[in-house]
Amino acid sequence: MAKAKITVKPNPGDLPTPLKVGGKDPAFKYRFILDEKPRIAEMLTRGWKLCTKADNPNVETAYLRDDGLWGSGDTILAKMPMAKFKEHQARVRQRTDRQMKSVETSLYHELARLGVQADGDIKTSVSKGLPPIPKEEE
Repeated sequence: MAKAKITVKPNPGDLPTPLKVGGKDPAFKYRFILDEKPRIAEMLTRGWKLCTKADNPNVETAYLRDDGLWGSGDTILAKMPMAKFKEHQARVRQRTDRQMKSVETSLYHELARLGVQADGDIKTSVSKGLPPIPKEEE
């Protein structure tokens, strides 16, 4: 493993971010997580691993906590293999696309019920202004 040094000097109130932490392995995605047991447990079950001194022995001592983890303030640095991170991102995108398609389908059905013809771009149709919703007869 190549030796790397942290080049950032911590300032009071300035948290290091994954972009500022040196010596990162490009095969991993890094992020800071809140140092609370429920949050740590959640992130560990998602596949994140807490970064320790063994991950990079040259980390500046200002960022090493007493328990041997990288961190600053109430955050801890964690990492996940890049391949697993990309798989997770793809799943999130698929879920979001499914949800958006469902919303768009519902909106198209509602527009059709109101007699409004959508031009294929819901945002454009909505931003042009829709006629008032007719009051249902009692």
